[in-house]
Amino acid sequence: MRKHTLAAGFLVASSVAWATTLIALDVPGLTQVSDVVLRGRVTKVEPQWSQDKTRIFTVAQVEVLQPLKGDVGAVAQVTQPGGEIGDVGQRVSGVAKFTVGEEVVLFLERRGPFFTVTGMAQGKFTVERSSDGKAAFARQADEFDALLLDPATRQPTSVKAQSMTLDALSALVRRSVGPAPQEAPLTPVPRLPAPTPAVKQ
Repeated sequence: MRKHTLAAGFLVASSVAWATTLIALDVPGLTQVSDVVLRGRVTKVEPQWSQDKTRIFTVAQVEVLQPLKGDVGAVAQVTQPGGEIGDVGQRVSGVAKFTVGEEVVLFLERRGPFFTVTGMAQGKFTVERSSDGKAAFARQADEFDALLLDPATRQPTSVKAQSMTLDALSALVRRSVGPAPQEAPLTPVPRLPAPTPAVKQ
């Protein structure tokens, strides 16, 4: 069956001119504007229709292994616009990609009982461990489908994906916890539709 792709607002990117535009954020910046930072494991990824059946969003259920900032509880449900249901798909540029079983460090903003990823894919680090389990590294995605702007000049910038040991990332987050800046650095994006009932446990 042929898959159809629906436009997901102005975020659907067919060229740089139409790409999602975000302020580039480093780890201290991500930490300060996030309500919650955690290390966790993805246990479920489920696309859902909005209540009016016009948009698709995806809910990633994340088991919390270690809170680094904020109070989140044992499980965080993270919503993102876009996804695929049957032969219908909606693609949104700049979102983080989740895989069941992966270990992650997430920078999150609270949206009622749900969370969104701060700075979109910038706010997700994948944890990779050595075969002997003695070393762990946290890496951002190498491919980031969004236009990033320098926080000072607001001009397009090229930012290399951040990578460091898991211990170094955790320590940097803890040092960076503090009051959020008065001016939020994220560009406004369309508000997500109200989710249907939470993902079944």
